[in-house]
Amino acid sequence: TWYLKAAQTGHPYAQYVLGMLYENGTGLPQDDVQSVKWLQKASGQGVEMAQGEMALLYMSGDRGVKKDPEEAKKLFLAAAAKGSETAMYNLGVMFESGAVGSPDVVSAITWFRKSAEKDNYAAVMKLGKIFLNGTPSSKPDYKQALEWLQKGDSLRIAEATYLLGKIYETGTGVEPNSQKAVEYYEKAAAKGYLDAQTALGQLYSSEKGKDGAPDYKSAVEWYKKAADKNDPVAQNNLGYLYARGVMKGDKDLEEALSWYRKAADNGYPLALFNLGYHYQNGLGVEKSNSEALKYYRKALEIPGIDAALRQRTEDAVKSVATDAK
Repeated sequence: TWYLKAAQTGHPYAQYVLGMLYENGTGLPQDDVQSVKWLQKASGQGVEMAQGEMALLYMSGDRGVKKDPEEAKKLFLAAAAKGSETAMYNLGVMFESGAVGSPDVVSAITWFRKSAEKDNYAAVMKLGKIFLNGTPSSKPDYKQALEWLQKGDSLRIAEATYLLGKIYETGTGVEPNSQKAVEYYEKAAAKGYLDAQTALGQLYSSEKGKDGAPDYKSAVEWYKKAADKNDPVAQNNLGYLYARGVMKGDKDLEEALSWYRKAADNGYPLALFNLGYHYQNGLGVEKSNSEALKYYRKALEIPGIDAALRQRTEDAVKSVATDAK
């Protein structure tokens, strides 16, 4: 191929491309040894993208390359000096994680900022989350979090838009504003962002919808979008709405149980509790203490079950035992 001939004559960019062709097995047999050989040559000639590729290999120790964080840092610095926002981002990750020395959040933020100013999506989100949540060595800075997440929103990053909605819903560093929350959530949800779709279902089924009153039709529409993507929270909440009968004025226990089962199959403890409750009380199913106990106990086996739900479930187990006497 032309790239092979050019690479053999010392053409740096051809060496980089050839290394990538061997890495991906595109037009040539996949060959890690040949890939690394040509990427090293290109990196040695100062090809920014090759330096980034080799730095990642030195970080991971993949493809037969000996792990060497110091060499990775050296190459990332070289690529960053040529303006690579990806290298700048990766330097931020190295400093944040302490890949070379102790974690250094200040230096990490410096590199994330350099990368984010070049519109690197990952760096923008890193800054937004660092300032929103804080770090072990620094407190949240909600003003900066808002600025970076707004930049992310302007770059059409759905997660940034969703987090802005969450900020306004919860009043994190700002005055709570459910209308702004809905606007941001709808914007993210329209891009298919799952958590935003579920959040809209929750807002519309409360008094925080657009008109300050529940809008169950909209809630169900958004929950179904998320539930169809296998989101257990949306599946469980749909079950709850059908069990309450908010759609047609009549309870649809068959539909409710169907959604509870889907959420339970995804390991959602509240859905398991709800199924146990239905069997314990004979709601839409034949009353069965043994089935109720089965679901309650499954809920208690889920790692990280919420403390309040754990207590409710343990109380339910005791009540079933009392009923059985």
